[in-house]
Amino acid sequence: MLRHVLTADQFSRNDIERFCHRAAEYKALLKNETSRLKLQKTFPGRLMQSLFFEPSTRTNFSFQSAAHR
Repeated sequence: MLRHVLTADQFSRNDIERFCHRAAEYKALLKNETSRLKLQKTFPGRLMQSLFFEPSTRTNFSFQSAAHR
């Protein structure tokens, strides 16, 4: 189910816990090249979007760097 994220309030505690668990799984997959390539093939053509409402060059560049890994 595709949903647009507008606010954290639209998610239940269970949703957020699932997101965190999934993120930990993805982080573990990124530790070796074979798993990293498999993960990249899992999401072909997908984009990561980060929105910044306050100026923060360091945070912005950190997120951009992470998105390219």
